Amino acid sequence: MSGPASGLKLGAGLDPGKLAAAFARFGRLHLPGVLPLAQARAESTALATATPWHKSMHIGGKGYDFALETRYRAGDFLAAHDDGVEGKNRLYAYVLNFTPAWRTDRGGLLAFHDADGHVAEAYVPTFNALNIFRVPQLHAVTQVASYAAGERLSVTGWIRER
Repeated sequence: MSGPASGLKLGAGLDPGKLAAAFARFGRLHLPGVLPLAQARAESTALATATPWHKSMHIGGKGYDFALETRYRAGDFLAAHDDGVEGKNRLYAYVLNFTPAWRTDRGGLLAFHDADGHVAEAYVPTFNALNIFRVPQLHAVTQVASYAAGERLSVTGWIRER
């Protein structure tokens, strides 16, 4: 990958050891301020102005996507699913958010469902926040409101077992 995304660095103050217990209990984390601010701003600008892209790799003749740009506009949503796709060997999914000043009432929330189909927890696509969660886990992206100003921008992907 070239451009701002190459050479990503984590934001100061993120201690993976302290986050392990929460991830073990809930199977998901929301990490605000995951990148240094200047780097997050550069990524946001690149996503908002660049041609859509995705990053994939090929191992043993098989192709694997590991980073996809997602751009949700008014009316867009992603129906409930669990990312558990036969043969994809997905262990974890991630969403790295780059939308500045997004508000809850605009929709576009990453919503996790419980066994009864109720929303157990939902995250606003907060600028410079990483959401990571175990696969399979039922989730959706709620519909972006018709009056939403701007687009919901993020980079998504999966960490896979070989």
